[in-house]
Amino acid sequence: MAKISALDPIDEPTGEEMVVVLADGEARRVALAPLAGAALAPHVAAANDEFDVKLAEAAGSATTAADAAARLTPFNTAPATNHVLYRVKNSIRLRKYVGVVAVNWPTGLCIREAARDLSGGTQHRYRLRVGSYNGAYTEDVLAESPAAVNLNAAGKVGKLPVDLYFRAGHPDVVAGLIPSGTWAGSLPYDFGAGEVHGNYATLKYDYALGGLDPLRVLPDTTALADAVNAVKADAAGRVTSDAFEIDIADPYLKSVVRKIELFCTKRGHIYRVSFFKTTAAEFMLIVRDTTEDKIAAVAKAAAPNYATIPELLFFDPRNVGGNIGGEITTATGIYGKLHIDRSKIVASGATWSYTQDQAAIKVANCMTRDEVVSRFWNDRTWQEIITVEPEEVVPGDLRAKFEALYAEGAYANQTDLWVRWCHRAAPNHRILLWLKPGTHKATNLYGCHNVDIGGPGADKVTVECENSALVRPNLQLHMSHKIFGFRCVGNAVAPVPFITTAPHNHKAQYGIHRDKNNEFEITDSVGDVNFWCGFDMQDVEMVGDQQHNFALFGAGGSSGEHSRIRNCRFVTLNATRTAPLAAMHTCSGSKAAVTFEFDNVYCDAPPGVAGVAVQSVGTNAPKSRLVIRSCPTLKLVSHSAHGIADSYHFYDLARDRCEWVGIGDYQGAFLSEDDSALVLRTTPGISVAGDAAPILFGTVDAGGKGSKSVKEADASNAALGKRLGDCRTINRTLTIGAQTIVFDQLYTNQSNATIVATINAVITANPVSVVNVGKETQLGFSILARLLNNSGATIAATAMCKTVGRSATKAIDGDVVDAVAVRDVATGAEGDFIIGRKLDPRLFGLATTANGALYVANGAPTLTPQLSGHEIGRARGGQVELRDG
Repeated sequence: MAKISALDPIDEPTGEEMVVVLADGEARRVALAPLAGAALAPHVAAANDEFDVKLAEAAGSATTAADAAARLTPFNTAPATNHVLYRVKNSIRLRKYVGVVAVNWPTGLCIREAARDLSGGTQHRYRLRVGSYNGAYTEDVLAESPAAVNLNAAGKVGKLPVDLYFRAGHPDVVAGLIPSGTWAGSLPYDFGAGEVHGNYATLKYDYALGGLDPLRVLPDTTALADAVNAVKADAAGRVTSDAFEIDIADPYLKSVVRKIELFCTKRGHIYRVSFFKTTAAEFMLIVRDTTEDKIAAVAKAAAPNYATIPELLFFDPRNVGGNIGGEITTATGIYGKLHIDRSKIVASGATWSYTQDQAAIKVANCMTRDEVVSRFWNDRTWQEIITVEPEEVVPGDLRAKFEALYAEGAYANQTDLWVRWCHRAAPNHRILLWLKPGTHKATNLYGCHNVDIGGPGADKVTVECENSALVRPNLQLHMSHKIFGFRCVGNAVAPVPFITTAPHNHKAQYGIHRDKNNEFEITDSVGDVNFWCGFDMQDVEMVGDQQHNFALFGAGGSSGEHSRIRNCRFVTLNATRTAPLAAMHTCSGSKAAVTFEFDNVYCDAPPGVAGVAVQSVGTNAPKSRLVIRSCPTLKLVSHSAHGIADSYHFYDLARDRCEWVGIGDYQGAFLSEDDSALVLRTTPGISVAGDAAPILFGTVDAGGKGSKSVKEADASNAALGKRLGDCRTINRTLTIGAQTIVFDQLYTNQSNATIVATINAVITANPVSVVNVGKETQLGFSILARLLNNSGATIAATAMCKTVGRSATKAIDGDVVDAVAVRDVATGAEGDFIIGRKLDPRLFGLATTANGALYVANGAPTLTPQLSGHEIGRARGGQVELRDG
């Protein structure tokens, strides 16, 4: 046994060590088990020496040879040298502790069986069983097998150690403190030359002959660490487990559960194991949020084989929700890892329930959502790195390495849309797939949560289409991922039409796609979103080939998701491309604001094609944030809201249909298009009144346009007929100027065109129409300003203006254009104006192919030279570029 000073130091802490101070003052971190052995070795050695001295003295004073020989055995009464029990030698070594349980060894331990015979003439077998006697015999205290089967003794000769295991009759097993089958110690046994001895399974020795002398039962040196652990636990307030905050009284739960790790927990909340069972039908452990008194996480396995059950089980967030044991639960988004010791599991029909005091989970192992977010952005280390060979070396290695991580196994159908998990990957155990230089192939390859992809650079590593016939994205990265240092080439197949039925080919051609976080980022029972996904993409080149006409990067933003694209390049080889290079949309199920950032990103989009496009699809979440910084090559950002379904979200006001805000120093053009941003309009400056006015118009702006959405697609509640409804009992009126119409019919199912015709048949002086205000939307960025219209007349939407200070007037021939009105601004009122110098020509009704010098005529741009000959800018490359002078 090594001295403490000779133990190897540990450089990296594992949590299974202690710090010791040596005689010379040196502090050293050493492993606990060898420390325990080194610390107690002198005492054990001294005890053995003392015993040997006493044994020698006893042998020297023995009156007979048999008496002297008996001292070599552990019995109270000396067996004859030719007796079977003489084969049991000194000293039996039994555990004093199992974990922190001090073993309660019964009085009257005795060897009840010891035999070896032949079965069928060839199969050697033997039995060794220890019982106890206290007025009556307990037969099954210890045995040579944890499963109590006949053991094969073939080849066993000479003196050998025999392991002993706790059996059903041991008092600590009866009390439930130690599982049956736990290793208990060992004794030396003399198998001789392998001969048959004893009467197998029939002869039992009584205490008078087989009784063990307690002075000859020593602590087993290999179990001394258990004793030190117990001492350490006492000194530390009985904290004996990596799973629980305090020492727990249930030895079975404590022995099976080694550690619990939870992620995306709530700050300040405490959690406990509230339910546990290990039946033949199911393994289940339930974690409860004690603060909110609700089920927070569940780890389970159906029909488990406890001999092979994984020792790392997963708290799948999808396990919570619905009826669990009679309790209706709501998903929490909390996930985690359950580390178990399967050797301690005993299948039974019992179940156990616990209070916070009985099974509190260690707070240090509960990582809050804020901590998960902080670690993702600030920790650039990986706890596991897997090297991926290129196609030239190992074909298909990228897919093989990914699929090896899937806890659910590889996809039987590669068009499957379910996200795969890797149970060992976590915020504190990130896994990196390192792409070696060369070409790697992937199609519809799903990344696991907390698994990243990286390479040495876009000039050295390419990820391209694996199977063009599948018509899917290259990489499906829907969870938390960090990717960097490679080139991703978009799917090299001709464009396919949108398909709205499975298998949803409209998701087919992204280079990288992420859009399934809404399966996990959902609100819990009190409205909190706990699960979180981040996406960090750096130094990646996204390339679309000659046929590629879909977004290179596509994403749907779910509750609280945050994606950063930094120092990347977006390049297309398709000169006729019409699809944006990067496209993101809101999600109908989202409940929290989403952020997408583009920082120092190069975009090589054709004229009139958006480098970045965002889409509103209808959500209950706050507006999503689009952050753009230091992207001078980004010429166009676009927004669309086509086809928002009322089943997702009903927008009462047309301009609320834009679910995005822009942040950052973006100075390029912006264009918003929404074919359903429809409102009712009448003559500007004419009063609109009556109890139908707020229903059909809402508020009326300087251009005579209402604020209410009158969209009639998707069986919308916004359509004019739906807004009016049944007016037969209670009539409604609409007065425009001096004319009034009375609504007294059932209008619910009438079309907008019919309602408009009905109104205009009565209100002839200032007729109404349905107009689109989709282009009257701006996200913000730094290209907007609030200006005062002091021109004495309404400034119409998209009118070019000159400014003096913070006042604007409509520009005429010869003026410098300083701003463009976003929407109609009444005289004397303030409004939003675009002050950026790059604009989309479609904002003014010009084609993206327009090319040449621009002039201004009564607030509108024109390619026709004006009298002054003053050029306000140029139309080229799909943009209008205004001059500053």
